[in-house]
Amino acid sequence: PHNIQVLTVLRMLGYDTPKNTSRLHGLQSHVMQIRTGEGKSIILGACSTVLGVLGFSVRCVCYSEYLSCRDHELFKDLFDAFQVSDSVHYSTIAAYAEHTLREKGDIRQLTLDLFNGRLKKAKGQERPPEVLLVDEVDVFFGEDFYGQTLNPIAPIELPEARQILEFLFQNRSSFKNYGVPGMLQFMQQNSPPFKALLRKFPEQESVLQRELLRMCSDLQQFKSHVYHYDVEQNLIGYKHLDG
Repeated sequence: PHNIQVLTVLRMLGYDTPKNTSRLHGLQSHVMQIRTGEGKSIILGACSTVLGVLGFSVRCVCYSEYLSCRDHELFKDLFDAFQVSDSVHYSTIAAYAEHTLREKGDIRQLTLDLFNGRLKKAKGQERPPEVLLVDEVDVFFGEDFYGQTLNPIAPIELPEARQILEFLFQNRSSFKNYGVPGMLQFMQQNSPPFKALLRKFPEQESVLQRELLRMCSDLQQFKSHVYHYDVEQNLIGYKHLDG
């Protein structure tokens, strides 16, 4: 192995950390710079194996699904040999975020239960300590990741909501001079479907008001192309954060 590989593994595993440290099992957070060709994948695979043997749950994340799957396949036999395959997980940062949410329950179903007044208190489960290893960490400081949020969607299919959308779109030319505040006020006062939703979900009035505001706002700018439209294939595309 390269000298930098040995030094990096020792540093990441806290070889020179005092035993009486208050940190988790002597481990500290690090940002390590490994030059091209010095074996970054091997370092991550070796650390994942050691940490898995020590009883940690290891999450090795990368911005690219391709790179993540490639590296996992390279070390799959090693993980199996040390019996840590169930403890070591490679994924994208988005998949890791989804996994973190799912550990506390299905966030989408919980949102629906909350909206419908059926949310119940869940019991916490004890889990092994987790270590997060981030590959290509510089990418996460770019504008596509740093400060961004994961926004799961819980679709609530309501006929009244569809009626509101259809009414707004069919009458969009009539609302041209209203502006968003005028449209919002008109719908609040004159929309039977919206009033029906308020009666059906009285505790969610603020949510319903906010969604109505978004509908009115989106109607004013629905022609703005914030996506890529492929004329030849008649397809709408969105940027996928992968390499």
